[in-house]
Amino acid sequence: MRTIGIDVSKATLDVALRNEEGTLAKEERIKNSATALRSLLRKWRKQGLCDTTTLVCLEPTGQYSHGVVKTLLTGQPTWMAHATDIRLSIGMQRGKSDRVDARRIAEYAQRFGDKARLLQHSCLDFTELKTLLALRERLVKERGKDRAQIKDNVLYMTGGAKQLVKAELERQLKAPGALDRQPGESHQGHREQGS
Repeated sequence: MRTIGIDVSKATLDVALRNEEGTLAKEERIKNSATALRSLLRKWRKQGLCDTTTLVCLEPTGQYSHGVVKTLLTGQPTWMAHATDIRLSIGMQRGKSDRVDARRIAEYAQRFGDKARLLQHSCLDFTELKTLLALRERLVKERGKDRAQIKDNVLYMTGGAKQLVKAELERQLKAPGALDRQPGESHQGHREQGS
């Protein structure tokens, strides 16, 4: 079975391809973008090095791997293997680089491909929802900090400016904002109905 191992970082992807004999057939470093990954896979397919059944394996790296997975699910069986499982299966190894990691991931996929849990498109929807909810939570916390800081600043103002700023802050704090609503609620406070 041919396998591809991808080591994902913020800016680049190190990609290693192993052939059926278990030897390294190709490896490349490309930009971490959907266009670059599609282009590389297209090139390797034209060269007969891989096809749409070639198993692709990568470690979950949060937001950096999300775009990679989204691209891969349009045409490749994709497996997100945990870094600990890969490390334990290969044993203690000296020397580490992204290129070496890509090779190890491809080797792991080849050795344990029969146990692969392939990703589905629904996984992407769930991941995107988790990301959006985490962002919302962070924004709500930041808003609370900003409100407290602004209130503290008002304490040191004097005269008419203090009254104007205080009145505006009170108005804004009383007005329901987008972050006050729960996901799925409309502006009137009712849950939106799905169609």
